Amino acid sequence: MSAIRWLTGMLIVVVLLTACLGEDLASPPDPYAPYRPALLEAFSSDFDRLSPLPRYDLELRLDVDTRHLEGSGTVIVSNTHTLPLSELYFRLYPNLSQYQGSIAIKEILVDGKMAAFGYTPDNTAIQVALTEPLPKGESVEVRYAWALDAPLIPAGYALFGESQGILSLPLSYPILAVSEMDTEGGRLKWHLETAPSFSDVAFTESALYQVRLIVDPDMTVITSGTVVSRTTTAEGMAAWQIVTGPIREFMLILSPRFEKASGKAYDTTVHSYFLPEDRLAGQRALAYAIAAVQVYNDRFGRYPFPELNIVEAPLENRGMEYPVVNLIGIDTYRERQEEQEFLIVHEIAHQWWYNLVGNDPVNRPWLDEGLAEYSAYIYFESVYGKEVAERIRHNRWEIPVAYARESGLDTVVGQSAFGFSPLNYEIMVYAKSALFFHALRQKMGDQAFFEWLQALVTDYRYQVLTPEAMLSEAERISGRDVQSVYERWILTAGHP
Repeated sequence: MSAIRWLTGMLIVVVLLTACLGEDLASPPDPYAPYRPALLEAFSSDFDRLSPLPRYDLELRLDVDTRHLEGSGTVIVSNTHTLPLSELYFRLYPNLSQYQGSIAIKEILVDGKMAAFGYTPDNTAIQVALTEPLPKGESVEVRYAWALDAPLIPAGYALFGESQGILSLPLSYPILAVSEMDTEGGRLKWHLETAPSFSDVAFTESALYQVRLIVDPDMTVITSGTVVSRTTTAEGMAAWQIVTGPIREFMLILSPRFEKASGKAYDTTVHSYFLPEDRLAGQRALAYAIAAVQVYNDRFGRYPFPELNIVEAPLENRGMEYPVVNLIGIDTYRERQEEQEFLIVHEIAHQWWYNLVGNDPVNRPWLDEGLAEYSAYIYFESVYGKEVAERIRHNRWEIPVAYARESGLDTVVGQSAFGFSPLNYEIMVYAKSALFFHALRQKMGDQAFFEWLQALVTDYRYQVLTPEAMLSEAERISGRDVQSVYERWILTAGHP
């Protein structure tokens, strides 16, 4: 009987101890839980394989009448380098002359303590001093507040600011600059280049975002993330709560006049936003976008985000890519509708070649632009057949490249944006690099070529791809030496 009592007592003790320690024995909280709604469930495991990414938690208060934004928030920065960090740099892209905006820092705290900071000479970045060196693998919390003013541009091309009833605010916050080890100097290099006005300006690495936006309730808001809630503040303003998966930068575009049409491309919902007077062109744009997502999913690999947006924007007949958002020039909804399909499929390709697989668009602009341009060839080949795609190759690429060679505009493709001029940038960076990828396809063969593209998306998703890594993958998969093709088309002027 005493043995039974002893066993019963021990069982009670075990139960009580388990109850007391249950909280300690439970699984640790999921650090990526807030961001998971912004990736398709099939890609949920991507969070577990991420290297430490910057994590932004931002609050934006936007007055649309004055185009003035008050922002505050935190950024968690981890040191992924072997050397300790003694300083951080944040880019202030709205201060670029081509953006015509203004962004000013109010205060900065590092781990809760006021920190010294200073502007670079051109005001497009700030340097933040760390009180103690940050070792490899350690993190620091940067808290900052800033004010931003965007311009009013009555007509014409307006990438940043308000024009024609649309307010576009890319990169409207201080964003961590890209840093990398300088292999020759054995020190850390921060990318603070001010790109030419005719090229893309932002070199950014993948990061995670939580954003709270306070704005006029009449505005239709399109962002780079997933809306998890929309509430009303005591003042009657709309409070949007937005989260993202791993993206290169956070984009915000809005208008009180936008209409929307939506459809599905596999598991992704595609939205087309347009002005009421351009409804028919906006619906046609949706059809093009859905077809592009389907083709690129099949050819390159699955798009991991639940949504993709194409937005009519005051960019004349041009376009611009941002994570989850593609801006399509207003003229292609009106007097230049024949250009709309190509522009849409080119910009959507950047969701694979820029947002998923990143590169340095200032120092290696040909890489993502050439891939996006050649992706359009793949789209037209898949949807309309080889003959249509070949006409595009000849008219859009071969003729301009031949003209550049005959007029003295031909140059080496594999250089930074600073090596080009407005006269030859698009011919070299878009057309000639697209011809390189076509020549590479001929060298590798179709099966190896498309297997290679899929491998790039799988292996370099959320990372930065270099030409060296790209070529190494091509040779590994095809078993062929592709260096000669690269040297002829990218490193040598005058070819073909």
